[in-house]
Amino acid sequence: MATNAALGLYLSDKYGRGGTQVGRRMARRILKAYRMNNGLTLETMLRINRYFPRHAGDNLEQKDPPSNGWIAWNLWGGYYGWDYTQRLRSQYGV
Repeated sequence: MATNAALGLYLSDKYGRGGTQVGRRMARRILKAYRMNNGLTLETMLRINRYFPRHAGDNLEQKDPPSNGWIAWNLWGGYYGWDYTQRLRSQYGV
């Protein structure tokens, strides 16, 4: 997730678009948790999980140059984040 969040921040800075302030803040939060070697709360992970279904059709296949949707998707942890948070939901039954 941290790699994808870093990519999202890089692309957003490079192209000056993609994602919202909330998405950029979430990417920084993911990176901070990774750097500090402590996980995100289950509440935060469920919040991240709720992002993905709403944005699964946001032109994710356009990567060169990246679409706004692809940049934002990565800010929230990308496909790895979606898979990981789905597993957490199943594990905790939420």
